[in-house]
Amino acid sequence: MQNGGYQLQMPTLTRINKIIIISYVALFVLDSIFSKAMGISLGAMFGLSGAKFFSGHIYQVITFPMIGTGLMEVVFNGLLFWLIGCELEVLWGERRYLLFLTATTLGSAFVFLIFSYFLKGAWIYPMLGMGGIVNALLLAYAILYPNRTFSFMLIFPVAAKYFCALIIFMQLYMGFFSSGAAVIWGQLGAMLFAFLFMLQQTKLSQKMRVNINDFNRERKKNKFTLIQGERDDENGDDHPPKYFQ
Repeated sequence: MQNGGYQLQMPTLTRINKIIIISYVALFVLDSIFSKAMGISLGAMFGLSGAKFFSGHIYQVITFPMIGTGLMEVVFNGLLFWLIGCELEVLWGERRYLLFLTATTLGSAFVFLIFSYFLKGAWIYPMLGMGGIVNALLLAYAILYPNRTFSFMLIFPVAAKYFCALIIFMQLYMGFFSSGAAVIWGQLGAMLFAFLFMLQQTKLSQKMRVNINDFNRERKKNKFTLIQGERDDENGDDHPPKYFQ
């Protein structure tokens, strides 16, 4: 996504993101077929709504991101998973990347359920799609690489930190003034948990560096040196003693 001469460089598609993108696209196609042919909506079954969640459909806190609501949304979010998600997966490894996705997904669901409980009419309105998780990826990327360049609307080059700030501002505006406010606050919840995840990872990294530095200092302090003793001619010892200090 770095825009050196307006050239878009696609990273290698990593394993976890390949599974996510293929599943995301496949479920969107199935949802389109089922809704047209049989009137069955996967969004109604797997999207997250407060009414169904508290009626026992707990699985929805995991399934809701995988149901896309439109072709352009699926294409855009799939590309961002490829462009940003793959780089983060390579940087963090599969385990930490999956932990990040899980934390932001559950965080998004948690915040959405809270707001849908208090906002009138939002109790039965479901949250669908990868919007919150993609925003969380953007936030993590902007923290790691604040000065890398994005193309806003694929035209205007913008530093990642400013692009992310713009996304947050737009989300806050819609959270206060749009009809689907609970969904918007749920997506902001994903960004909040992404920030907390990055903060925790930073603290762990700093702690590890401190422990490593302490360990190295202890090694230097307790370093043993091999000393050759003087030869004892009286005893006829041709092999001088050796000791450590």
